[in-house]
Amino acid sequence: MTDSSRLAKRVLLIGWDAADWKLIDKYMAEGSMPYMKQFLERGSRGNLATLQPVLSPMLWNSIGTGKRSYKHGIHGFTEPMPDGKGIRPSSSTTRKCKALWNIFTQEGMTSNVVSWFVGHPAEPIKGVCVSEMFRSVPIDKKDPQSTELPELPPQSVHPESMRDELAELRLHPGELTEAEILPFIPNAAKIKQSKDRRLQSFAKLFSEMINTHNAATHLMENTDWDFMGVYVDAIDHFGHGFMEYHPPRMEHISEADFEIYQDIIAGVYKFHDLMLGRMMALAGEDTTIVLCSDHGYHSDHLRPKETPKEPAGPAVWHRDQGIIAMAGPGVKQGETIVGANLLDIAPTILNLLGLPAAKDMDGKALTQAIGAPGWSPPELIESWEDVPGESGMHPRDKQEDPFAAREALKQLVELGYIEEPDPDAEKAAKQASREAKFNVARSYMEGGLLDEASKRLEELFEAEPDQPRFGVALLRVYMRQSRFDEVRPLAEKLLGEMEKVNTSKADRIDDAIKAIEEKPEKIIANAEEQMEEAYQKRVEAEKTAAKDEDREPVEIERPAVKIDEESLGNRKQKLQTAVEQIRGFDIRSIPTVNMLLGRLEAIDGNLEKSLEHLNKAEKAEPRLPGLHLQLGQTYLRMRRNESAIRAFQKALDIDSDNASAHEGLAAALQRLKRNDEALDHALTAVELVHDMPRAHLRLGVTLVRLKHFEQAVQAFETCLKLAPMTGAAHRYLAMIFRNHLDQPELAEKHRAELRRVQKKRKKDKTIAQQKSFAENPPHQLAPGPTGIYPASNPEEIITIVSGLPRTGTSVMMQMLAAGGIEPLSDGNREADESNPRGYYEYDKAIQLASDSSWVGDAKGKVVKIVAQLLPNLPDFIDGKIARYRIVFMDRDLDEVVASQHTMLSKQGKKGADLDADKLKETYASQLDSVQHMLAERRISWVQIKHADVISNPEQVAEELNQGFGGHLDVQEMVQVVDPTLYRERT
Repeated sequence: MTDSSRLAKRVLLIGWDAADWKLIDKYMAEGSMPYMKQFLERGSRGNLATLQPVLSPMLWNSIGTGKRSYKHGIHGFTEPMPDGKGIRPSSSTTRKCKALWNIFTQEGMTSNVVSWFVGHPAEPIKGVCVSEMFRSVPIDKKDPQSTELPELPPQSVHPESMRDELAELRLHPGELTEAEILPFIPNAAKIKQSKDRRLQSFAKLFSEMINTHNAATHLMENTDWDFMGVYVDAIDHFGHGFMEYHPPRMEHISEADFEIYQDIIAGVYKFHDLMLGRMMALAGEDTTIVLCSDHGYHSDHLRPKETPKEPAGPAVWHRDQGIIAMAGPGVKQGETIVGANLLDIAPTILNLLGLPAAKDMDGKALTQAIGAPGWSPPELIESWEDVPGESGMHPRDKQEDPFAAREALKQLVELGYIEEPDPDAEKAAKQASREAKFNVARSYMEGGLLDEASKRLEELFEAEPDQPRFGVALLRVYMRQSRFDEVRPLAEKLLGEMEKVNTSKADRIDDAIKAIEEKPEKIIANAEEQMEEAYQKRVEAEKTAAKDEDREPVEIERPAVKIDEESLGNRKQKLQTAVEQIRGFDIRSIPTVNMLLGRLEAIDGNLEKSLEHLNKAEKAEPRLPGLHLQLGQTYLRMRRNESAIRAFQKALDIDSDNASAHEGLAAALQRLKRNDEALDHALTAVELVHDMPRAHLRLGVTLVRLKHFEQAVQAFETCLKLAPMTGAAHRYLAMIFRNHLDQPELAEKHRAELRRVQKKRKKDKTIAQQKSFAENPPHQLAPGPTGIYPASNPEEIITIVSGLPRTGTSVMMQMLAAGGIEPLSDGNREADESNPRGYYEYDKAIQLASDSSWVGDAKGKVVKIVAQLLPNLPDFIDGKIARYRIVFMDRDLDEVVASQHTMLSKQGKKGADLDADKLKETYASQLDSVQHMLAERRISWVQIKHADVISNPEQVAEELNQGFGGHLDVQEMVQVVDPTLYRERT
């Protein structure tokens, strides 16, 4: 299947886990990463957006396959053993789809893969596969001073014939000398190694980095290959161990520790530059090199003060933007790669080697950065899973050596990625399954499969309601699904569970205090007994480990802890202080809880109350992630645009790569007609996160404002590729093609698509697939400004019939009144020859520009308002968000002008001092402006053609009935339409 338009002779993919442009650019500017500078001068670079959850096993398998976690099957660091007896590190046998090296094997190409995350056991591909088990060299507990290399774990190298050759390339941690250590830790002599084991940790990580590099460069130099994939985890692992010591000093780090360990991270980056230089030299200029990271790593003021004590807690250190850089044949020079994410790596490499990407891949080839004169990407195939042939994948039922699994688990525990497995194997397996289920739910959530996500999260939260993270994730899914009736009850349940946990904790402490007071002797005896049991368990565990490792057991020291009445009294005092703090603590005062409460109030339209909660959160924790973004979004809804700008700017001061903050800032600036500034931020948003439909929608709207209509079309079309149900994009495209680009066929195509979207949305009561604002467009009969279509409370809805005069607004008022909606009309304007059935007008509506106090009287009714006055509709009525739905009448402008002229002539009036063409042009401009306003304010509306009302009133009435919740009398609506009144035709 190899395409003749192969761009690259061969491809080297280098993965640097957690590499971040912030530090790379810093060290390049200092002259400390010269090889990286050379590499970038030859090619292109950009940000690489990560996926959720930000867990490396899932991410690197997405890089290797081009698919999300719920497709490739790797859901975390651990998984239950196939036999159900305990857990093991996630295994390559678990991956459900082909990775790049499997596709290349199938196509007859040769691949070398070194240390890929979740690469054990090594796969039987065409080429050489070295699993991640290769790099780790455990210390001999029997003889800790020994630097003898142990045997490689079974199945860590394929083919087996390469095993001994590669095994000799490993470096033992004990072999490190001052020459290797001092560039990273100049003050290493100050470390008291008997108490401080951080130097041993450094040596272990350093040797693993070297071992990966040695295996990779050996294979590059001594084998033939088409593709080479090398994964280096050192930046991430050194980061988890030592980033808190990186300058500037964090508050909780002592001056002494900072002095010793502050240079490690810089040293690691500089050493990676040396490794890159060696690989570039071995690869040669005829090799295309792709360098990427799965996420960034906080190295500045965004470093967390503490790591959450929960599974995968260390991921809080990860930044959402990783790196991508490419150079060599087939790569354009000097390009800035925009909108890329991890899923794009695999399709891009397939194209470089002349192979097509597949439709079932979630990523796209980065054709903006690759190509050659006359080249076009190979046509997509359905799926590489359907292509027959030996691919070098494992049989699914293959077992892993339990000892190797145990050793690998120890490493993950030591790195802080997972908790110590429970000795109860069944419980440990259950915990691993729980975490995998949570992780795949989050993957479904990001992929837009919200039903799949909510189903799993509901099961998790029901089973363990004392786990707030499950409830919080479920709340987010419910909000994206617009299941707002369920959000507040769930939030209250979540808060109740959190309060129960606190109460239970306080009760247990009270019981402990009571026991100390009533039976101190028994407490002392029980404590001594428990200490002895714990000591004996440690002794037995050491004996078992020594037997497994064929060595003498190490003597375990008995703890020298004295328990007496004095120490018991001190313990009681501490417990009393703790219980007072717990019982006096209000869960609802937690900043993150206030953010949640603020969101709930915003859903109900109580924006002032929402702000109260958010301001409390800001006062308690002003740098809380997401807080200023939520504040900005709330201010936007309140039309407090200057306040919104300040909030979004604060969010960007904290994290300049926050795409949602850039998009929100663009919205606020756009409202203030600062369109050039809005354009800059809208562009930045889509560059940072390409897969954000609302950002492309915002970009398109901004370009329309600037009259860049061709570019706006591109933005709206990109939005539709990402979210085909975005009615707003169809609406704008129809308007652009009709009014500005003179392409009526395309205009009609998008109007037809809009009608199709509208019909589909009416049938989908749960709106399960919507993605935020972009997939919940503001200008159709769909969820309005609160994000929920208010059909459950029709008395709150204000229905408006609008359009230009003589577009059929009166007949539409008659239809809706006949259908069962009470008209707000004073009857002051009587029927006449131009409108023999009456006008259904309300005098106060004509005064809307100067007085809007009456609008609340229209709740539950329908009122007619001319289009030009719609921008004067108030956002709030009685302190709550006003809920509008607008039926916008559309009629050919030639007919409108002619009909208005006839009506004015009958009344003996002259009208506008404009010729017909100029009047039509003015009306068209005014209608465009009104439509932009409706889009910005997220007011729901539907456009109805006057001609359709006359020629097919049954269809129009039925469509309106569906959009209004099925409560209209369609037959009565049809009866009021009189076709003989359609007199001015073109």
